[in-house]
Amino acid sequence: MHILIASPHFNEWRGNKITAERIKQGIENRSHKVSVISSTEEGAPIPENIDLVHGFHAYKFAIFQKKYNIHLPYILTLTGTDINQNLEEEDKRDVILQCLQNAQIIHAFDSKMKEKVVHYLPDIQEKIKVMPQSVELNKKPLNKNPDPFIFLLPAGIRKVKNITSAIEMAAIMRDKYNIALELAGPVIEENEYKKIDHFLQKYDWLTYHGEIPFADMADFYKKADVVLNTSLSEGQSSALLEAMAAYRPVLASDIDGNRGVIKHEYSGFLYRNEEEFAMFAERLINNYEMRQKIAENAYIQVSENNSKEIEINTLLSWYSYALK
Repeated sequence: MHILIASPHFNEWRGNKITAERIKQGIENRSHKVSVISSTEEGAPIPENIDLVHGFHAYKFAIFQKKYNIHLPYILTLTGTDINQNLEEEDKRDVILQCLQNAQIIHAFDSKMKEKVVHYLPDIQEKIKVMPQSVELNKKPLNKNPDPFIFLLPAGIRKVKNITSAIEMAAIMRDKYNIALELAGPVIEENEYKKIDHFLQKYDWLTYHGEIPFADMADFYKKADVVLNTSLSEGQSSALLEAMAAYRPVLASDIDGNRGVIKHEYSGFLYRNEEEFAMFAERLINNYEMRQKIAENAYIQVSENNSKEIEINTLLSWYSYALK
Protein backbone atom coordinates (compact mmCIF):
# COMPACT_ATOMS: atom_id res chain seq x y z
CA MET A 1 0.00 0.00 0.00
CA HIS A 2 1.35 3.43 -0.98
CA ILE A 3 -0.15 6.32 1.01
CA LEU A 4 0.22 9.99 0.11
CA ILE A 5 -0.09 12.32 3.09
CA ALA A 6 -1.09 15.82 1.95
CA SER A 7 -0.41 18.24 4.79
CA PRO A 8 -0.53 22.05 4.54
CA HIS A 9 2.62 24.05 5.34
CA PHE A 10 4.59 20.84 5.78
CA ASN A 11 7.88 22.71 5.61
CA GLU A 12 7.07 24.73 8.73
CA TRP A 13 7.14 23.45 12.32
CA ARG A 14 3.39 23.44 12.91
CA GLY A 15 1.09 20.87 14.49
CA ASN A 16 0.08 19.35 11.14
CA LYS A 17 3.71 18.68 10.25
CA ILE A 18 4.37 16.96 13.56
CA THR A 19 1.25 14.81 13.17
CA ALA A 20 2.02 13.93 9.55
CA GLU A 21 5.61 12.92 10.34
CA ARG A 22 4.51 10.79 13.29
CA ILE A 23 1.95 8.97 11.13
CA LYS A 24 4.44 8.53 8.29
CA GLN A 25 6.94 6.89 10.62
CA GLY A 26 4.32 4.62 12.18
CA ILE A 27 2.89 3.43 8.84
CA GLU A 28 6.34 2.87 7.34
CA ASN A 29 7.26 0.76 10.36
CA ARG A 30 4.42 -1.56 9.29
CA SER A 31 6.09 -2.08 5.90
CA HIS A 32 3.93 0.30 3.86
CA LYS A 33 5.21 3.08 1.65
CA VAL A 34 4.35 6.66 2.62
CA SER A 35 5.03 9.85 0.67
CA VAL A 36 4.37 13.32 2.09
CA ILE A 37 3.58 16.47 0.13
CA SER A 38 2.97 20.01 1.30
CA SER A 39 -0.48 20.72 -0.09
CA THR A 40 0.12 24.47 0.06
CA GLU A 41 3.46 24.49 -1.74
CA GLU A 42 3.48 25.62 -5.36
CA GLY A 43 4.80 23.13 -7.89
CA ALA A 44 5.24 20.21 -5.50
CA PRO A 45 5.51 17.01 -7.61
CA ILE A 46 2.90 14.30 -7.05
CA PRO A 47 4.48 10.87 -6.44
CA GLU A 48 3.50 8.02 -8.75
CA ASN A 49 1.57 4.82 -7.96
CA ILE A 50 -0.42 6.23 -5.06
CA ASP A 51 -3.21 4.01 -3.69
CA LEU A 52 -4.79 6.38 -1.18
CA VAL A 53 -4.49 9.99 -0.06
CA HIS A 54 -4.65 11.08 3.60
CA GLY A 55 -5.41 14.78 3.62
CA PHE A 56 -5.15 17.25 6.49
CA HIS A 57 -7.22 20.46 6.62
CA ALA A 58 -10.35 19.96 4.50
CA TYR A 59 -10.40 23.37 2.80
CA LYS A 60 -6.74 23.40 1.81
CA PHE A 61 -6.92 19.76 0.78
CA ALA A 62 -9.91 20.50 -1.46
CA ILE A 63 -7.96 23.28 -3.21
CA PHE A 64 -4.95 20.98 -3.60
CA GLN A 65 -7.11 18.15 -4.95
CA LYS A 66 -8.75 20.34 -7.56
CA LYS A 67 -5.48 22.00 -8.61
CA TYR A 68 -3.75 18.68 -9.29
CA ASN A 69 -6.88 16.93 -10.59
CA ILE A 70 -6.50 14.08 -8.12
CA HIS A 71 -9.11 11.34 -8.38
CA LEU A 72 -8.07 8.83 -5.73
CA PRO A 73 -9.86 7.54 -2.63
CA TYR A 74 -9.04 9.69 0.38
CA ILE A 75 -9.55 10.10 4.08
CA LEU A 76 -9.52 13.50 5.75
CA THR A 77 -8.23 14.61 9.12
CA LEU A 78 -10.07 17.71 10.29
CA THR A 79 -8.20 20.64 11.83
CA GLY A 80 -9.17 23.40 14.21
CA THR A 81 -9.19 25.94 11.38
CA ASP A 82 -11.68 23.78 9.44
CA ILE A 83 -14.08 23.47 12.34
CA ASN A 84 -13.74 26.78 14.14
CA GLN A 85 -13.16 29.17 11.27
CA ASN A 86 -13.63 27.98 7.69
CA LEU A 87 -16.97 26.26 8.23
CA GLU A 88 -18.32 29.59 9.46
CA GLU A 89 -17.21 31.38 6.26
CA GLU A 90 -19.80 31.15 3.48
CA ASP A 91 -17.23 31.35 0.68
CA LYS A 92 -15.38 28.30 2.06
CA ARG A 93 -18.17 26.25 3.60
CA ASP A 94 -19.49 24.70 0.38
CA VAL A 95 -15.96 23.71 -0.70
CA ILE A 96 -15.36 21.98 2.64
CA LEU A 97 -18.73 20.21 2.71
CA GLN A 98 -18.27 18.86 -0.81
CA CYS A 99 -14.83 17.59 0.09
CA LEU A 100 -16.20 15.89 3.22
CA GLN A 101 -19.06 14.28 1.32
CA ASN A 102 -16.64 12.63 -1.11
CA ALA A 103 -14.22 11.35 1.55
CA GLN A 104 -14.23 7.64 2.40
CA ILE A 105 -13.56 8.41 6.08
CA ILE A 106 -13.41 11.68 8.05
CA HIS A 107 -11.16 11.76 11.09
CA ALA A 108 -12.06 14.03 14.02
CA PHE A 109 -9.90 14.33 17.12
CA ASP A 110 -12.85 14.54 19.50
CA SER A 111 -16.65 14.30 19.60
CA LYS A 112 -17.12 18.08 19.56
CA MET A 113 -15.44 18.28 16.15
CA LYS A 114 -17.72 15.53 14.88
CA GLU A 115 -20.82 17.30 16.20
CA LYS A 116 -19.96 20.47 14.30
CA VAL A 117 -19.68 18.60 11.00
CA VAL A 118 -22.86 16.59 11.63
CA HIS A 119 -24.69 19.89 12.13
CA TYR A 120 -24.06 20.66 8.45
CA LEU A 121 -24.01 17.10 7.06
CA PRO A 122 -26.14 14.80 9.24
CA ASP A 123 -26.21 12.09 6.55
CA ILE A 124 -22.45 11.43 6.78
CA GLN A 125 -22.13 10.97 10.54
CA GLU A 126 -21.42 7.24 10.16
CA LYS A 127 -18.18 7.88 8.29
CA ILE A 128 -16.89 10.46 10.81
CA LYS A 129 -14.57 8.58 13.14
CA VAL A 130 -13.23 9.98 16.42
CA MET A 131 -9.66 9.27 17.50
CA PRO A 132 -7.32 11.51 19.52
CA GLN A 133 -3.74 12.13 18.44
CA SER A 134 -1.01 9.98 19.91
CA VAL A 135 2.01 11.31 21.76
CA GLU A 136 5.41 9.98 22.78
CA LEU A 137 5.91 9.71 26.54
CA ASN A 138 8.91 11.68 27.77
CA LYS A 139 8.65 11.96 31.55
CA LYS A 140 11.01 14.42 33.24
CA PRO A 141 11.01 15.31 36.97
CA LEU A 142 9.50 18.63 38.00
CA ASN A 143 11.59 21.50 39.35
CA LYS A 144 10.70 21.80 43.04
CA ASN A 145 11.82 25.37 43.79
CA PRO A 146 12.24 27.15 40.46
CA ASP A 147 13.60 30.69 40.38
CA PRO A 148 12.36 32.16 38.17
CA PHE A 149 9.17 30.16 37.69
CA ILE A 150 9.00 29.48 33.94
CA PHE A 151 5.82 29.49 31.89
CA LEU A 152 6.30 28.07 28.39
CA LEU A 153 3.94 28.92 25.53
CA PRO A 154 4.70 26.78 22.45
CA ALA A 155 2.67 28.13 19.52
CA GLY A 156 3.01 29.58 16.07
CA ILE A 157 2.80 33.37 16.04
CA ARG A 158 -0.79 33.84 14.87
CA LYS A 159 -3.70 35.96 16.07
CA VAL A 160 -5.74 32.86 16.93
CA LYS A 161 -3.06 31.76 19.42
CA ASN A 162 -3.72 34.91 21.47
CA ILE A 163 -0.11 35.15 22.63
CA THR A 164 -0.27 38.82 23.57
CA SER A 165 -2.87 37.99 26.22
CA ALA A 166 -0.38 35.61 27.87
CA ILE A 167 2.22 38.38 27.95
CA GLU A 168 -0.21 40.88 29.44
CA MET A 169 -1.41 38.43 32.11
CA ALA A 170 2.16 37.46 32.97
CA ALA A 171 3.10 41.14 33.29
CA ILE A 172 0.43 41.60 35.96
CA MET A 173 1.66 38.54 37.86
CA ARG A 174 5.21 39.89 37.82
CA ASP A 175 4.12 42.36 40.51
CA LYS A 176 3.95 39.43 42.96
CA TYR A 177 6.09 36.63 41.54
CA ASN A 178 9.44 36.14 39.90
CA ILE A 179 8.16 34.51 36.73
CA ALA A 180 9.47 34.25 33.19
CA LEU A 181 7.51 33.64 30.01
CA GLU A 182 9.15 31.79 27.13
CA LEU A 183 7.64 31.63 23.64
CA ALA A 184 8.54 29.06 20.99
CA GLY A 185 7.11 28.72 17.49
CA PRO A 186 7.37 30.00 13.92
CA VAL A 187 6.21 33.44 12.83
CA ILE A 188 3.12 32.79 10.72
CA GLU A 189 1.56 36.27 10.81
CA GLU A 190 4.00 39.18 10.73
CA ASN A 191 1.49 41.63 12.22
CA GLU A 192 1.20 39.46 15.31
CA TYR A 193 4.96 39.22 15.64
CA LYS A 194 5.23 43.01 15.57
CA LYS A 195 2.95 43.16 18.61
CA ILE A 196 5.06 40.58 20.43
CA ASP A 197 8.29 42.32 19.46
CA HIS A 198 7.00 45.47 21.17
CA PHE A 199 6.77 43.49 24.43
CA LEU A 200 10.16 41.86 23.84
CA GLN A 201 11.75 45.31 23.81
CA LYS A 202 9.92 46.20 27.01
CA TYR A 203 10.28 43.11 29.26
CA ASP A 204 13.53 41.33 30.12
CA TRP A 205 11.61 38.36 31.58
CA LEU A 206 10.04 37.61 28.18
CA THR A 207 11.95 35.46 25.67
CA TYR A 208 11.10 34.41 22.12
CA HIS A 209 13.09 31.38 20.94
CA GLY A 210 11.77 31.36 17.39
CA GLU A 211 10.97 28.23 15.41
CA ILE A 212 12.17 25.13 17.27
CA PRO A 213 12.55 21.72 15.56
CA PHE A 214 10.28 19.13 17.14
CA ALA A 215 13.25 17.00 18.26
CA ASP A 216 14.55 19.93 20.33
CA MET A 217 11.29 20.72 22.11
CA ALA A 218 11.92 18.12 24.83
CA ASP A 219 14.57 20.40 26.34
CA PHE A 220 12.09 23.28 26.51
CA TYR A 221 9.43 21.16 28.23
CA LYS A 222 12.06 19.92 30.70
CA LYS A 223 12.99 23.49 31.60
CA ALA A 224 9.37 24.67 31.95
CA ASP A 225 7.39 24.64 35.19
CA VAL A 226 3.96 25.14 33.56
CA VAL A 227 2.99 24.97 29.88
CA LEU A 228 0.38 27.39 28.56
CA ASN A 229 -2.17 27.39 25.76
CA THR A 230 -3.99 30.71 25.31
CA SER A 231 -5.67 29.96 21.97
CA LEU A 232 -8.99 31.41 20.91
CA SER A 233 -9.74 28.17 19.04
CA GLU A 234 -8.06 24.77 18.63
CA GLY A 235 -8.63 21.43 16.97
CA GLN A 236 -6.49 19.34 19.30
CA SER A 237 -3.28 20.91 20.51
CA SER A 238 -0.30 18.61 19.99
CA ALA A 239 1.73 20.96 22.20
CA LEU A 240 -0.59 20.36 25.16
CA LEU A 241 -0.35 16.59 24.69
CA GLU A 242 3.45 16.83 24.45
CA ALA A 243 3.57 18.85 27.67
CA MET A 244 1.39 16.33 29.49
CA ALA A 245 3.54 13.48 28.16
CA ALA A 246 6.59 15.35 29.47
CA TYR A 247 5.07 15.41 33.00
CA ARG A 248 4.34 19.13 32.98
CA PRO A 249 1.18 20.78 34.38
CA VAL A 250 -0.81 22.72 31.80
CA LEU A 251 -2.93 25.86 32.02
CA ALA A 252 -5.10 26.50 28.98
CA SER A 253 -7.97 28.62 27.69
CA ASP A 254 -11.40 27.09 28.20
CA ILE A 255 -12.32 26.32 24.56
CA ASP A 256 -13.70 23.21 22.86
CA GLY A 257 -10.39 21.86 21.58
CA ASN A 258 -8.69 22.23 24.96
CA ARG A 259 -11.63 20.72 26.84
CA GLY A 260 -11.13 17.61 24.74
CA VAL A 261 -7.58 17.29 26.10
CA ILE A 262 -7.73 18.58 29.69
CA LYS A 263 -9.93 17.38 32.54
CA HIS A 264 -10.24 20.57 34.56
CA GLU A 265 -8.50 20.46 37.96
CA TYR A 266 -7.50 16.85 37.31
CA SER A 267 -5.05 16.83 34.40
CA GLY A 268 -4.71 20.59 34.05
CA PHE A 269 -6.55 23.88 34.45
CA LEU A 270 -8.93 25.64 32.06
CA TYR A 271 -9.39 29.39 32.49
CA ARG A 272 -12.19 31.59 31.13
CA ASN A 273 -10.82 35.05 31.87
CA GLU A 274 -7.82 36.93 33.26
CA GLU A 275 -8.95 36.49 36.85
CA GLU A 276 -9.15 32.70 36.52
CA PHE A 277 -5.78 32.60 34.75
CA ALA A 278 -4.21 34.45 37.67
CA MET A 279 -5.96 32.29 40.27
CA PHE A 280 -4.90 28.98 38.70
CA ALA A 281 -1.39 30.24 37.92
CA GLU A 282 -0.93 31.30 41.57
CA ARG A 283 -2.08 27.92 42.81
CA LEU A 284 0.47 26.22 40.57
CA ILE A 285 3.28 28.60 41.51
CA ASN A 286 2.67 28.26 45.26
CA ASN A 287 2.00 24.53 45.52
CA TYR A 288 4.62 22.05 44.34
CA GLU A 289 2.49 19.10 45.46
CA MET A 290 -0.39 20.34 43.30
CA ARG A 291 1.92 20.73 40.30
CA GLN A 292 3.14 17.20 40.85
CA LYS A 293 -0.38 15.76 41.20
CA ILE A 294 -1.67 17.53 38.08
CA ALA A 295 1.41 16.43 36.12
CA GLU A 296 1.01 12.82 37.28
CA ASN A 297 -2.68 12.73 36.36
CA ALA A 298 -1.95 14.25 32.96
CA TYR A 299 0.85 11.79 32.30
CA ILE A 300 -1.37 8.82 33.17
CA GLN A 301 -4.19 10.22 31.04
CA VAL A 302 -2.12 10.55 27.85
CA SER A 303 -0.37 7.20 28.44
CA GLU A 304 -3.80 5.54 28.53
CA ASN A 305 -5.63 7.54 25.84
CA ASN A 306 -3.03 8.67 23.32
CA SER A 307 -1.25 5.49 22.30
CA LYS A 308 0.76 5.52 19.07
CA GLU A 309 0.09 1.81 18.54
CA ILE A 310 -3.67 2.35 18.67
CA GLU A 311 -3.39 5.35 16.34
CA ILE A 312 -1.44 3.42 13.68
CA ASN A 313 -3.60 0.28 13.95
CA THR A 314 -6.73 2.38 13.55
CA LEU A 315 -5.37 4.32 10.58
CA LEU A 316 -4.34 1.11 8.81
CA SER A 317 -7.86 -0.28 9.27
CA TRP A 318 -9.30 2.95 7.85
CA TYR A 319 -6.94 2.85 4.88
CA SER A 320 -7.92 -0.76 4.11
CA TYR A 321 -11.62 0.09 4.36
CA ALA A 322 -11.21 3.10 2.07
CA LEU A 323 -9.57 0.95 -0.60
CA LYS A 324 -12.35 -1.67 -0.70
